[in-house]
Amino acid sequence: SRILLTGASGYIGGHLKDQLKTDHDIIAISRNINNKENEKNVTWKAADLFDLKEITEVMEGIDTAIYLVHSMMPNAKLTQANFEDMDALLADNFARAAKKQGVKHIIFMSGLIPNNNDLSAHLRSRLECEKILGSYGIP
Repeated sequence: SRILLTGASGYIGGHLKDQLKTDHDIIAISRNINNKENEKNVTWKAADLFDLKEITEVMEGIDTAIYLVHSMMPNAKLTQANFEDMDALLADNFARAAKKQGVKHIIFMSGLIPNNNDLSAHLRSRLECEKILGSYGIP
């Protein structure tokens, strides 16, 4: 199967890539792939999740899309958006692209969310991203 892996250059994504590449064809995406080298079953592609057209193109032929992204800090110096809004936009672009390309599954790693209403902004953002990613009908 073909798996799109966001966050592949991060700690968790890197370990996940190494585990999955033995049995799957991995498309590893990152904003910057200048120092990334393709390896057996791993193809690096540059993609900006803020660009819906770009992320839709890299999702062509993907069976499962793994979402290990959260902005926490905007990557554009001139933006005044908060990270919650940025996370929501990224998740929505990702889910829209997956829906358009017929992706069969989206896997999202959130975190342990306590059963109370006193959540940090980060945890509230993770919950919102989970809802957005699930709102396009892709399991």
